[in-house]
Amino acid sequence: QSEFAAEARQLLQRTRAVLARGEIHVAEFYLARGHHDAAIARLRTVLESYTGSGLEAEALLKMGEVYMAQGREREAREAFESLLENFAQSEFAPSARRYLAHLRRA
Repeated sequence: QSEFAAEARQLLQRTRAVLARGEIHVAEFYLARGHHDAAIARLRTVLESYTGSGLEAEALLKMGEVYMAQGREREAREAFESLLENFAQSEFAPSARRYLAHLRRA
């Protein structure tokens, strides 16, 4: 363990967060233009390539919302359930719970 190891880990986490935020912005760009599949691909990149970014819960919520907009209820439910299972204390968890309640009533 070097004296710089902790600082390097912090820098790596911040870098992941910046890159993940960029992917979320690109996903939002695609959503605004109705390109749902492209948005899903970008959100999936956040989950698969930027683990530890701190933005996974946001990506899962947006992914669930996109699936709902497409009428893909099973995938939406899976995204919201994954958010609640892995990020129950996230600021996005209450929205995921509301969406799941809505899907159960539908």
